[in-house]
Amino acid sequence: MRLDMIGNRYAAGFLTSNLQDLERWDRSLRDHRLLREETQRVMWRPITIADGGIAVLGKDDAGRTLELGYGWLLSTVGGRRLVHHGGNIDGYSAQIDRYLDDDVTVIVLCNNEQGTATRVAAAIGDRWFALQGSGKAEP
Repeated sequence: MRLDMIGNRYAAGFLTSNLQDLERWDRSLRDHRLLREETQRVMWRPITIADGGIAVLGKDDAGRTLELGYGWLLSTVGGRRLVHHGGNIDGYSAQIDRYLDDDVTVIVLCNNEQGTATRVAAAIGDRWFALQGSGKAEP
């Protein structure tokens, strides 16, 4: 990639953040200071489509099946409920994985756009649960 193609990069809606801000945001979700618990339950419930089925988008770069929630993707990984969201733009990728029942969140910010943050976040989750003696969090 040519350096003059990078330019000023930021998220859609001109959102900028850092790891500390994302950790505070995650904690405010966990403590229900930002959104009520009921709102989060709705947000993290799979969307039902017209035929009564669940909206499934396929698989992510880490091989996890993706159900569509409201602003989040939903997966079950190793029996664990996972809500996650990521994105990328030329030269950068980011991922947040929240294992809801385990009170574990993985946030990855990368200076690589090729799905790296998604795979790194999944690998960190796998390693964390393996170290806790609860096995891998693989799909």
